[in-house]
Amino acid sequence: MSIDSKSFNGSSSSTKRWLNSVDYSDLFSQQFHCERSIKIDDIMIVIPEILPDWLQYLALIRNSVVRPFGLGCSNLQDYNKGLKSLSYLTGEKIGPWEIVDSNERKIVVRGRDKHLDFCCGLCISLKDKKCELTFETIVYFRNFYGFCYFTIVKPFHRLIVKNLLAKVGGKVRGIRV
Repeated sequence: MSIDSKSFNGSSSSTKRWLNSVDYSDLFSQQFHCERSIKIDDIMIVIPEILPDWLQYLALIRNSVVRPFGLGCSNLQDYNKGLKSLSYLTGEKIGPWEIVDSNERKIVVRGRDKHLDFCCGLCISLKDKKCELTFETIVYFRNFYGFCYFTIVKPFHRLIVKNLLAKVGGKVRGIRV
């Protein structure tokens, strides 16, 4: 169950069409064995349960640092509550992030502020009792502050995504249908 970091291919990207330009992109994937068909709802529901505890403290630090620059501050617990109550339909919101595309196998969310725009896509591929979960991120810097902010956040973003993907397979396999 290794996590692959794949090169970005904008022409086949499900997230690229939601931003005018791309300054940063990444794509990570995780394969795991699955005995049943898994939908995006199955993944989204378990995310709050598998996020590391230290992420809440990191979010508090981030909020105190970015507040003076006019960036929106989010409470991780609000996201977690929202994840369990959504239908994951286009137009719904997860905190300040808008769901811009979704179906049984993928969800794409977009966030915008005065410094940067981003999209994150989560996609499930199933084949022969194997599931591949792919997480793609693209970011557009609106200005220098967006670049500076993301330069600081980028290592944490990668760590969080890899951590999430490494844990999600085991958690989803544990869901009873």
